[in-house]
Amino acid sequence: MFNQEISGILMKVDSDFYTRYRAEVWFDYTKKAINEIKEGSLLAIQNFSSSSDKIHYCILEISSILPLHYGLNNDLSGYPGFLVEAAENVYRDWEDQQDEPLDDATKIKCIAIPTNFEIVINSSGKLEIGIESNLPMIGAKAFLLDVNLTNRIINHGIDGQEQIIKIGHLIRDENVKILLKTEELLRLHFGIFGFTGAGKSNLLSTLIRKIMLDVEFPVKIVIFDLMSEYSTLLVDLLYSIDQAYIIGLGEKTFVGSVLEVFRSNPEVAEHKKLLIKAAKDMAYSSLYPKGLAKYRDLFTKAFYKILNDKKIKLWQDSGLTLADFVRLHEKQLFKGYLGRSEATLRELVEKMKQVNRPLDVNLCKATIERIKNNYLSGDLNSIARSNLELFVKELENKYRELTSNSTRPEYTIDQETTLNLLNDGSKKSLLIFQSHDPNDLRNKAYQLGMSIFEDRRRNGIIEPIVSFIFDEADEFIPQDAKDSYERSSEVVMNLARRGRKFGLGVGIATQRITYLNTNIMAQPHTYFVSKLPRKSDQERITDAFGIGEDMFKQTFKFKKGCWLLVSYDAVGLEAVPMPIYVENANDAIERFLIRL
Repeated sequence: MFNQEISGILMKVDSDFYTRYRAEVWFDYTKKAINEIKEGSLLAIQNFSSSSDKIHYCILEISSILPLHYGLNNDLSGYPGFLVEAAENVYRDWEDQQDEPLDDATKIKCIAIPTNFEIVINSSGKLEIGIESNLPMIGAKAFLLDVNLTNRIINHGIDGQEQIIKIGHLIRDENVKILLKTEELLRLHFGIFGFTGAGKSNLLSTLIRKIMLDVEFPVKIVIFDLMSEYSTLLVDLLYSIDQAYIIGLGEKTFVGSVLEVFRSNPEVAEHKKLLIKAAKDMAYSSLYPKGLAKYRDLFTKAFYKILNDKKIKLWQDSGLTLADFVRLHEKQLFKGYLGRSEATLRELVEKMKQVNRPLDVNLCKATIERIKNNYLSGDLNSIARSNLELFVKELENKYRELTSNSTRPEYTIDQETTLNLLNDGSKKSLLIFQSHDPNDLRNKAYQLGMSIFEDRRRNGIIEPIVSFIFDEADEFIPQDAKDSYERSSEVVMNLARRGRKFGLGVGIATQRITYLNTNIMAQPHTYFVSKLPRKSDQERITDAFGIGEDMFKQTFKFKKGCWLLVSYDAVGLEAVPMPIYVENANDAIERFLIRL
């Protein structure tokens, strides 16, 4: 239960804005102690609720550690010769105290924050875990918890439940596993924040992999993949899960050989040669994390099966009506000062919104000609004309897309099929949306997110859970949003605020926190945080989730795979940051590739 070999004394308790209070605990210094006491360790300290028949212990988490020698006390203002000699003596004191404390001048100073739990031990030795009932007593002993009790506290109330995943373990002890409640993680939104090189995409792919493989309920994951990197990071899921697809928004998303496969008759002998070439081109043009590029030939083998199984699709707006298209671009038409021209544009928009026919080649061409002949040739002010010309340009892009499309139907997917797939409660699904044009991704996020929200709202659908994940989230939900940015920000805000009751969640990952819409930043209930050297980024996280300065200091020492996890709902230790280690996604991919 307690580590009886190492104990400290609670020396001070101060109030704290973020954590209610922070405690200062001193341990006698030994080399053994400094190597066993780690950030994230749990302490038990007797509190004021104790009585003759029951002892109550507050459970606190160590957030910072500092060895102190009071012979020097970090004061370097004296004569240099004396200071150097003092430092040499301090070094000998550190070295001489291996297992037993020999010098009262050496201490280990720890800052600890409450977990809001306590343990109660009655006179017969029975232990119960409950909510903290009082403050710890200054002068009381502080005991380190052993592995079993630490596991019970950290995963309190969720160990043994269904639909949980093991996301990792405490950095200080791989025997302390960290469990996540999958439904709460996805439905109540999550965020991943870390500086360049922290491994955000790696963590996200590991999280998705564990959800898709380890839980039984039919979860749906939709990724808007701005950098087109998840075709490699999730290649094993694309290979093995029935409803796992890469969906390209426009032909320019893929290399030419893949488009040739889309148009080729699978019954002819030439088709197999095209498949081989396309798989190789995909493998040699994909974006790889460090350490995986050497497996390009094995990726070729995996991509061959993924292509052959028709898991790479080209988006087709077969269900898109003219009215839908107009709603998608309506805000752009009314930007700026329009004067009397606003009434003309409103008349045009209302007429087009009455047309609920599919936007095919003929309708697209006729609409373009009508606008050019009847409106652009008329009396519009310069801003209105510019807005309308941009709208016509979008229609012309759609016209070219429709006229050039010769993709075989089995390699296409449309909105109706996608919505049916996301509402199908019989299977798990993974959809990875990619595009050469970020505007298309933002527009598709708006179109798809709003459609499923309205469909579920009208029909009272709350399952299965769908998580819309935005990597490089600053490219979808910036503070100053215009055009396609405004549409993607709108849908993310809508899903973040109102989606949870219909089983629709949001996941965001970014390194540029300062640029994010602050209203959306406050919505996730679960955060994974790594190194954030910019003070402005730290302040955003602090404001949104109340992580204090002591906790942030831990992240500066983090290596790849280390994260500060804090959650209101998805973990047992609610709203208390935990330093955890998460498995490297590259290892899982490497194991998969070698088995091919």
